[in-house]
Amino acid sequence: MACSDGFSTWIATQEFVLVVHADRDNALGLGGPGTMGESNPVPLPSRAPFPHPAQTTPRSENVTTVTTMFDVGSKVIYPQHGAAIVTGRAKKTAFGEKKDYLTLQVVFSDLTILAPVDKLEEIGVREPISAEEVEEVFAVLRKKDARMPTNWSRRFKNHLEKLKSGDVYQLAEVVRNLSIRDKDKGLSAGEKKMLMRARQILVSELTVALDLSEEQVEQKLVDALK
Repeated sequence: MACSDGFSTWIATQEFVLVVHADRDNALGLGGPGTMGESNPVPLPSRAPFPHPAQTTPRSENVTTVTTMFDVGSKVIYPQHGAAIVTGRAKKTAFGEKKDYLTLQVVFSDLTILAPVDKLEEIGVREPISAEEVEEVFAVLRKKDARMPTNWSRRFKNHLEKLKSGDVYQLAEVVRNLSIRDKDKGLSAGEKKMLMRARQILVSELTVALDLSEEQVEQKLVDALK
């Protein structure tokens, strides 16, 4: 379903639907048979370098005010895809309704997301964590006595809910839990895909929070998960 003012069909039929959250499970590319997650999985991030926009916006003390107007050049976190940069803001008509949209360019990917401003809080778009909060994330990663369901389906559902939350600490728990299980007993194909996705999303946010390269952040994760 193409939009009336020139959105590409791909964005209108796939990413626009994900932005308004018709199905948040499938937005992660982890859906079951017959879902968008299987037939049209969200592309995994490539290894493109993190762009450095000329303008950035400092982190607000009140991160719950996600309806704040993000300036062009701001770095934000989109739960299903990780760090992104606001590259534009404009009124668009989609599905017969005219709204304000942010154009988000996802880090480590060519993926572009059109996010309706009035849905930012519902979607979970937020500012990146601060440098101070990063240590709390690594504390989660270093914890070794993690508990998780032994049943595969319950464990998968539990971790999927954590990914959908958009909470960086729950995301870190998924990376930690699946990394531990991978070392101890191995992972199913579905859980391997989930671990890869969760790790990429976490790395993208930490590159922004720490102002480090992807390689540097990856090494920090390796050290924390030892």
